[in-house]
Amino acid sequence: EEEEEEEEVVGPSVQRPLSSVIKAALVSRLVTVALCAAFDSLLDDFDTSAHLAFPTCFTDLSSSSARGETERANVTSWGIDTDVGGGGEFVTERESGYGGALAGAIAQALARWVRGAVVWDGVHFVRICQCGYEFDHHIAFLPLWPLAMRTVAKWVVTPLIDLLERVSSSAFQASSTSGFQLQIGDAFGCALSGIILSNAFFVLSSVSLFRLGKRLGLSDSLAFRACLLYACNPATVFYSAIYTESMYNFLHFEALVHLFKERESLFSVSFSTVLMAAATFTRSNGILTCVIVLASRLRHCLRACLRKISSRGGYRKGGGSHVVIFRCEGKELNQFLKQIGMAAIQCLAIVAPFYLYQVSFQVSWCQSYQRGMTSLSQDAREKALDEMGSSWCKGSPYLPKVYQSIQAKYWDVGLFRFYKLSQLPNFLLAFPIWLCTSFEVYQSVKSSLFPDPRALVQLHTLVNNSKAFGQLVLCLHWMLMCLVSILIMNVQVSTRFLSTCAPLYFVTSKMTSEKERERQLLWILRFFLTYAGLGCVLFPNFYPWV
Repeated sequence: EEEEEEEEVVGPSVQRPLSSVIKAALVSRLVTVALCAAFDSLLDDFDTSAHLAFPTCFTDLSSSSARGETERANVTSWGIDTDVGGGGEFVTERESGYGGALAGAIAQALARWVRGAVVWDGVHFVRICQCGYEFDHHIAFLPLWPLAMRTVAKWVVTPLIDLLERVSSSAFQASSTSGFQLQIGDAFGCALSGIILSNAFFVLSSVSLFRLGKRLGLSDSLAFRACLLYACNPATVFYSAIYTESMYNFLHFEALVHLFKERESLFSVSFSTVLMAAATFTRSNGILTCVIVLASRLRHCLRACLRKISSRGGYRKGGGSHVVIFRCEGKELNQFLKQIGMAAIQCLAIVAPFYLYQVSFQVSWCQSYQRGMTSLSQDAREKALDEMGSSWCKGSPYLPKVYQSIQAKYWDVGLFRFYKLSQLPNFLLAFPIWLCTSFEVYQSVKSSLFPDPRALVQLHTLVNNSKAFGQLVLCLHWMLMCLVSILIMNVQVSTRFLSTCAPLYFVTSKMTSEKERERQLLWILRFFLTYAGLGCVLFPNFYPWV
């Protein structure tokens, strides 16, 4: 009765859809980046603070002052010489000449484009990449993404630009024309690496989404359509910005590909767990994948304990020639306990990065706060911490509450905390994705449950069909995330929050082949394209599109 999974063969029939997926993902990123750059140059920013220069890191300023070094103070972290051109140039020409001027103009355009892409959360990520965690509200931005940005900036972007400068200088000298000199600051390197990584991870996540669709039983054409929908999803602008969504989706989708493998091995279980832990180190909502892990382990438990037998023997449940009984003893009980242990280990591994991150942050910051309070009494210390807005330092750091406190303080995250009349426009902005989620989850759950009145028979059929079970579990996880966005989160981020759910694209893709769903499909496609277009206009110009 157990389902036999077909071996994955990467042949021409699989390679062709994969190449099409990669091409579609690349084209969508080029179009998105081009639209954002065009609208950023055509429209004035809503929030003029977008043009403020990034200050030098506080630690750099203090060390520079101590050593008496003043040269760096003339160059901001964007590599802009403040003594040149009344506010600075990204490129300083060595001497006049057409070649140097042209190269300088190109570099200046690149600098303006990169600087214009640093908006909203991108400002915080670039600052963390550049300087580390300088402010308490930075804890809301988990470290794996800025760490990746810093690594690519140090080992790829900066050396590459240095190489281009040397090659350009040599070419200009050989042709008796002028060269140019690039001064690259840390913030520019971080921002450019963030843009490169975000778009690269989107392409990778598209491939993982296609593989996940195939794993869950979608045909090549439906899996490809799901990737096309992903390429123009309503939050598409964030997948080309300095945001975590692309990296998170790659880790999340690829983890699910290995988690839902029918013939699981130690490698597939371990690798999927590592990827989900990395996803949690990228975005805090990664801890919700524990629900998927628990469901997967529960499926293996039920497969071990549910048995279909002839109706002539054993306990009869309903009519028909076969019945299903639940028996969990001996070998079945051992399998059941093994799955419980694996579920506990996997969930602990997934939650651990987020927990250790909070503990580390709370210990280091609270020690810094309390260093100057040694002469105060305990009551006076607690009062001082309350006045500083750092009441999260009270209590044991091993039961950390810093992340929750910071999110509530700066973003009103908490149960019903966002329910204010002033936030009505944000609720209206989030309503389409909530409606889309509710409708598609309902349709998917209804189609996943087989029309058999005998509950155990239906459950037995479901747990022995890995593809149907996987789709159902992902839809229930999607609905859980929707409830979190409605009840707890700052609702204006709901669209990009729920855009990380694979069933959004799988269910919509399947609707394209259902004529009776044509009206609903048209509404969903209009929602996708409208929000994708608005995002390319509003987000780069610092309008409230987050």
